[in-house]
Amino acid sequence: MTHRIEPPAEANRWLLAAALAVAIVAFLAFFSAAQVASSGPGERVMARTIADMTEIDNAIPDIQASLREAADQSGVDPIPVPDFPIAVEVSRDTLLSADTDELRDEILTRSAARTYDDGVPVWDDTDPDAQQSIARSSTAGGMQAALGLVGPTPRVIFLALAIISTLGAAALTFALAAPMSALRRLTALGAVLTTAGMLAVLGALLLRLITRAAADDPFADSLADIALDAQNVGLRNAITTSALGLAFVALGVGGGILDERRNSTDGLSFDRDI
Repeated sequence: MTHRIEPPAEANRWLLAAALAVAIVAFLAFFSAAQVASSGPGERVMARTIADMTEIDNAIPDIQASLREAADQSGVDPIPVPDFPIAVEVSRDTLLSADTDELRDEILTRSAARTYDDGVPVWDDTDPDAQQSIARSSTAGGMQAALGLVGPTPRVIFLALAIISTLGAAALTFALAAPMSALRRLTALGAVLTTAGMLAVLGALLLRLITRAAADDPFADSLADIALDAQNVGLRNAITTSALGLAFVALGVGGGILDERRNSTDGLSFDRDI
């Protein structure tokens, strides 16, 4: 007679826990990316990047003068912004009522909205014959590639991947926790959440170090600050996950201690009755 050798249950639980931690880390990565790629945060990232790459703070006085000259010489409304790589327009009322800072913000808001909706190709769309020659290994090339991950389509993709990760995590959670008691389920899930959150924190910190190390000049340093602000979303989500996991562990362990004390008290009462 032959006996089938079953794998140890403890080993299976460790494998399930490890797989669940990976699924949670994947969810955090995709969900954080979807948050950054959403319209509000995404357009803010676009606006800050456009401001740095166009040096609009230095150019805005000349842009304002050119716009007012165009407004005086023609009845066109809205007025195209001259000498700007992204084709945007400003209304005559805005031009006449806005100061330099307000005009700057208006141009950046409109440029960011266009770039978010239509993607990086809107750069240099004021000249149909213009061709960008940005090296992929350069800071500007890296930032351009990063901006390609911000927009409606990337957001949908990231959300879909986050949902897939959630479904996988749910299946693994059921497989891991089904044989356990309620308090052990809480403790085990808390431990996995804490581990996954800490792994995500370490990953986010490593990414921050790489981003900061790549900043070797003032321009790159300014772009790195934008990237670091975007990465804060993932870091916050990872820290929140770790905190939630620790809370689950505390509840599970605390509940187990209370159960033991209750059982001990019931045992003592039974002995006294005898």
